[in-house]
Amino acid sequence: MKQYINEKGLRLVGKAWEIRYQLRKLGGTAAADSRKLQDMLGKPARKAAR
Repeated sequence: MKQYINEKGLRLVGKAWEIRYQLRKLGGTAAADSRKLQDMLGKPARKAAR
């Protein structure tokens, strides 16, 4: 499994089960963990529309 992070985003290369496992690990399951991937990539969260 390989991970490439650049200014455009995150690219995961590998078997389908490896990518699903890694996305679950990066994304987390609880609402409090939902910013982990955004924090890793250094991108701000989108503001909610009013």
